[in-house]
Amino acid sequence: APDTDAPDTDAPDTDAPDTDAPDTDAPDTDAPDTDAPDTDAPDTDAPNTDAPNTDAPDTDAPDTNAPDTDAPDTDAPDTDAPDTDAPDTDAPDTDAPDTDAPDTDAPDTDAPDTDAPGTDAPDTDAPDTDAP
Repeated sequence: APDTDAPDTDAPDTDAPDTDAPDTDAPDTDAPDTDAPDTDAPDTDAPNTDAPNTDAPDTDAPDTNAPDTDAPDTDAPDTDAPDTDAPDTDAPDTDAPDTDAPDTDAPDTDAPDTDAPGTDAPDTDAPDTDAP
């Protein structure tokens, strides 16, 4: 059958021709990436809960001591022979403790001697009864 479509009434294309320069980039020569895939487990660390540091800053003055200029020690080493005395073998003291009773004698009450020589009265103090 004959074509019964209406004639095309679109206006002609008035776009300017494309004036972009041709692409002159060199072709990409990077080797393909052969790294193994990342298999690290995800990070499960708890968040850091440490309190912030509140220490005061250090205000000590710098050390200005002069360096130590003492000469090194040149004393000869000690050459004394070791002590070879035999150990002490004395037996321990086994004496019984002292059990003497305290002295209970009455004090001497004789009057001082005022007699002429040779006429002293006899001593009348009681005899000493302390145990030996």
